[in-house]
Order: sequence, then structure tokens, then C-alpha cells
Amino acid sequence: MPKKRIIVVVSFLILSSIVSCGKNKDIPPKYSFVSQSLGGAYYYIDKEGNLVSNNGFQVAGDFNDDEIAYVEAVVIDEYGIKEDVYGYIDSSMEFINGKYWKYRDEGAGFETSDNNDGIYMRSTSRDADELVLMDAEMNELVRVENVNAESIYRCDISDNGLIMLSNSEGYEGFINQKGEWEIDPVFWGAEPFDKGYAVARAENGLYGLIDEKGVWTIEPQYNYIYYNGDCQYFRADIDDENNYIYINNHNEPLNENVYHYRESFGRFKEGLCAVYDETTGLFGYINSDSEWVIEPQFTFADDFSNEIAEVSMSVNGEKKCGYIDKEGNILIDCQFEAARKFTSDGLAAVKLDGKWGYIKTDGSWLLKPQFDDAHLFSNGYAAVKLSEGQEIVK
Repeated sequence: MPKKRIIVVVSFLILSSIVSCGKNKDIPPKYSFVSQSLGGAYYYIDKEGNLVSNNGFQVAGDFNDDEIAYVEAVVIDEYGIKEDVYGYIDSSMEFINGKYWKYRDEGAGFETSDNNDGIYMRSTSRDADELVLMDAEMNELVRVENVNAESIYRCDISDNGLIMLSNSEGYEGFINQKGEWEIDPVFWGAEPFDKGYAVARAENGLYGLIDEKGVWTIEPQYNYIYYNGDCQYFRADIDDENNYIYINNHNEPLNENVYHYRESFGRFKEGLCAVYDETTGLFGYINSDSEWVIEPQFTFADDFSNEIAEVSMSVNGEKKCGYIDKEGNILIDCQFEAARKFTSDGLAAVKLDGKWGYIKTDGSWLLKPQFDDAHLFSNGYAAVKLSEGQEIVK
């Protein structure tokens, strides 16, 4: 009997050794997605409303110009181990080159942006001071050490390829794709570059604009700046009371007016800006000459996107959302409980009777309301939340 026990133990040790040797870190593990039932999961659809993903994700990011999206999911590997993981998928709806990372042990990934410049990021652990830069095939390029672990998730890639990052002391700057500091971390806060400029915060707690060399082009003097590279003018808060003016990237004011309203986006997009009119208590749109192009008449108004803007009006005492064109004509009646912008795909997500669906620019339905959540379309795909067993109804 003792001999038999020895044989069993030895056999177990040999088997364990073989399994252990088989887990080569350079070889991605085989995996399959675990169906999400509790609270539903996100699945991707195409512009025709067809389901293109059989895999359910806990978190589903937008697809960027490279047709890559960041996701979080549950997988089971070839050894039967179930893990919460994250990684990047392509249009196959599978992890690129089979690579993923454990969410619990290896930190969180990073949302893709429209232009990642072929660079993707992850951290080595949830409390690590190390950032990993990868190419679009998820091959490691470089590791950046001595960065701020708590704020590492705020890393973002600028349109010029520079990556906003905090050092170990919490000061922000920008690294290049070799992991070198291109703009030293001397700012108390920063945002990604957009068409040559970035919002940055100085030691005095105020905000200005810097150029791509890190030089102040607008000295830090505002409580906040709502800069956007597509905007001719943008909002600059002048105090803590939601008072603001409009300036351009040379700090030239649009006019002598001081505006006031907490919920105003304050950005000129496609030549117009939604402005709150204190006399009427309503929103309208002005042009860069400060003239009302669309008179105040809305309870809320969003930026224009692809020649269409989402607006709200009071209908029978309730806030309802719809869409207008740049002349102020109602394109789609205010009838929805919530609405999101039209993207270049010509589709928008709207909420009606507690569910989300998608409409076309003519107001017709692509998919009638049926989802608990619906993301914007991006590069041909959108993520929708489905409950267990739910089928898409066209």
C-alpha cells in the first residue's frame, strides 16, 4: 500500500511538471468566452443591425480607425480556469493574436481612441508603476517605469502620437512612442493634444494651453478650458460661479459678453455653438459673429455633429429629445426620453419607453427600442446590451 501511494504522488508531480512547462508565457493560452447571464452582456452589431459577435463582453469599447476595440470579458482557458480578463479585439470579435491579460492581477487596459497611431497600452498590475506600450498586433514595444500607478488609467494618446502620462510624483507630461519624455512632467494636470494644442493645469491651479513643445500659448489663468481642436472658439471659465467667456487658441475673446450656465458645453462645432439665453431661460445657437442663427427655444441643445444636433423641448411638461438641422428646422420630432448624436455612420441611439434602439437620419428605425443600453456607432460597429437569451428584433 505505501508503494502505491508513492507511485501516485510521483505520477502527480510529473503531470504537474508537464502542465507547468506547457504554460509558456510567450504562447497565448487557448480560451473560450464564458456566457454572461447576470445583468446581461454587450454584443456588437453592424450598420444593418446584424449581430456580428457571439461573444458577450462585460465592457465593450468603440472600434477605432484600425478596427480595434478594448473589451473586458470572462474566459475559461484550456486548463478549465475561469478568469476576468481584458484586452483588444479586432473585427473577428476575438482577442488579437489570442492575447489577453488578467483583470485582477494585471491591471486595467485602456480605451482605444479614433487615432491610436498604432500604439496600444496596458499596465503590468493594478498597483504597478509601469506602463506597457504595444503595437497593433499586441507585441510589446517598450515598458515605461516610474509612472503614477493610481492615475495610469488616464493615459491617453494625442493626435500627434504623444502619450499623456503622470510620473511617480503625480505630475503630468507627455512621452513619445519610445517611452521617452517628450514634454517633461511639470503640469498639475493635462489633456491630450488636439490639432497642435493641449489643455494643461499649472501649479496655481489654473488652466491654459500649451503647444507641442510644452510652451504656454495661453498662460494659466482660467478655472477650466473646454478646448477642442475642431472649435474656432471654446469656453473658458473665469470663476467658480459658472461664468465663462469664449476664446480662440490665441486667447482672443469672441465678444465682450460673459455667459453663465453650468450645463452648457460651450464649444463651436461646425460653425455654431449652443448658448444658454438668460432672458428666455432657453438654448439657441450663435455663430462666430455672436449672432443668433437659431433663436433660443430649446430646454437643452447639444453640439452639431455631421450637420445634425440633438435638442430637447418640453412636451406636455416632460423633457423630450429630437434633432434639428443647422437652419433650426426640426428633422426628427422631440419624442425620445434620451438621444445620442448621429455619427458618420448615419445612425443614432435613442431611448423610448425605457429601451434603446437606433434611428436613421430620416427618422426611420434601424432597430426599434429593445436594448438596456446602446453605444454610438463607430467605424461600422456598435455595442448593445442583451439579456440572456435575448434575440435582436428588426
